[in-house]
Amino acid sequence: SEARPDDRALRADLAEARISLLGLQARIDEKVSVSDVDPMLIKLNEELDIARKELEKSSAAASESWTTLQSGVSDAFEMLRKSVRQASEKIEKT
Repeated sequence: SEARPDDRALRADLAEARISLLGLQARIDEKVSVSDVDPMLIKLNEELDIARKELEKSSAAASESWTTLQSGVSDAFEMLRKSVRQASEKIEKT
């Protein structure tokens, strides 16, 4: 299944946030002791994890909705094909 533009944008934002977090962690490790920064990094990491899980939920819900829509469209086209077939058969009989 191909990601929709909104999904791609959210994933790009999430990846950018992770990269920024890693860069921040590297800079902080050089300047400050881990004990001073550790709680902040843990909180940022937890927030990233929450954002990732929310993205997965919204992506799954969107995929589910898309599948339902596709199924409905397929059913509608099948009904249309059946009606056209029946109309053609009726015309042939007359």
